[in-house]
Amino acid sequence: MAEGDKYGLWDTKLQSWVRNREYDSLKGASRGSDRMDNAYGGVRYVPKLIPGQTPQKTSSADMEQDVVTAKRGGYVRSADGIAQRGKTRGRLV
Repeated sequence: MAEGDKYGLWDTKLQSWVRNREYDSLKGASRGSDRMDNAYGGVRYVPKLIPGQTPQKTSSADMEQDVVTAKRGGYVRSADGIAQRGKTRGRLV
């Protein structure tokens, strides 16, 4: 993350930025959007990099650490929703 990056909340219903909501990190912006979504009662707010900022670069070495080989072929990433232990391990159900 480059120094000085600012993240904001994008209102998908009004197609505009939410005013007075700026965050220094994507994690903080995600928490803020979750809080506002809960108050709204649905998914409406999305954290985004404020225009004029450069997006964060991710290296391929970082992505390789999240990959775990599955027993029955293919691979499982930590956030793809497939169980790594138990009855449905390594299968798409």
